[in-house]
Amino acid sequence: MSWLDRIKHDLIITTGDGKKYKPEWINATKSKEYNIADFDFPEKAGTLRRRSMPRGRKYRLELYFQGEDHLDQSEDFETSADDSRPWRISHPFWGIIYAQPDGLEFDNTVHNVSKITCNVMETILDNNPVVTHDPADSILQANDSLMGTTSTSFAEKVPSPSVHDVNVMSAATANTFNSAYQKIKKTSDAQNYYNLFQSANSAIINASNDPLFAMQKIQAMINAPFQFADSAQNRITLLLNQFNKLRTSISTLLSPSSKRIYEAMGNTIISGLCACAVTPRTKDYNSVSDYNNRGDAFDVIGKLTDNFNLYLSDLDSLQTPNGGEADSYIPDYDSLSGLNDMVSLTISNLFQIAVNAKQERTIILEKDSNVVLLAHRFYGLQADDTTIDDFIKQNNIGLNELMILNKGRKIIYYK
Repeated sequence: MSWLDRIKHDLIITTGDGKKYKPEWINATKSKEYNIADFDFPEKAGTLRRRSMPRGRKYRLELYFQGEDHLDQSEDFETSADDSRPWRISHPFWGIIYAQPDGLEFDNTVHNVSKITCNVMETILDNNPVVTHDPADSILQANDSLMGTTSTSFAEKVPSPSVHDVNVMSAATANTFNSAYQKIKKTSDAQNYYNLFQSANSAIINASNDPLFAMQKIQAMINAPFQFADSAQNRITLLLNQFNKLRTSISTLLSPSSKRIYEAMGNTIISGLCACAVTPRTKDYNSVSDYNNRGDAFDVIGKLTDNFNLYLSDLDSLQTPNGGEADSYIPDYDSLSGLNDMVSLTISNLFQIAVNAKQERTIILEKDSNVVLLAHRFYGLQADDTTIDDFIKQNNIGLNELMILNKGRKIIYYK
């Protein structure tokens, strides 16, 4: 391509904030330097010069904004240039350049023209792979580890469960299972969940001889909902139903061993809540997406913190003044500490999700409209009508409003 053909193309500068500018330009100059190291030796005349890879090229730019709004354009450019991220320059002569400016010099001495001169230097983009730990993976690993810690602690402190303890384990397991199974019995997860319940029952029968294995099987059943093919919110609801059923027996927990059964099962449920929170599904059984907006994330944070605090309050009410008596009960430190760390990490991850999620916004309709026009206005239309469906759910639109939404109606959307 000849220089005459190249010069027909615009100079386009995309600043770090993403804004594009197309100023007039002249004086396209560039320079190139190499990384040089000089070595001098006392016993040898001359200098050894080693040349390494080239440094970033330097360019001198002379830019012009013209017209009635040239001052506004130059001020906007100055504001955008304050963003610390590199510029992307599409230059008619030199192609695509990623560069950082040394500074800007403004000259408005000529009427109707703003002249900006600057030196820029090519930069290596800071987009190399960074090794990070996925919070979700860390929480799921903590979930597995915590179940092991909790079941081991239970087996050490209740080495020979009594007949009464076996009955308590059996009743608590059945209650927690039934509270969740009724919600999923028509789904693909139902059979596997039922099989886990049967395995837990078989292990409980022999709990007096092998309390560790019995508690592990109970935990596997309790923890299963976090892997269901459902939304995080729905799976959390299943576990909260389990927790509420489990808590109905607190007043009957008189022996240290029965209190430890509640501690182990409650610990597993709260741990499962954390695992659910960080494993969102794209769609649940009712085609509702996870974490569409900040409210969804904050709702899960609220449920997790409220029920974790409720669990701690329960343990505090069951605890005895000291652990020196035969009928005393003190919660296991390792299990409780591990659960606290897991809840804190989960909440931190959810806050990060909330920061990046859409914010709820509202308007009052200034004139009559309908769901199609408003869905297109706020979200754009999709071939499968998903934006229309989402808009209808978000605004609780019933049959009477499907055709027309009246002026003055409050509308919710997320952006």
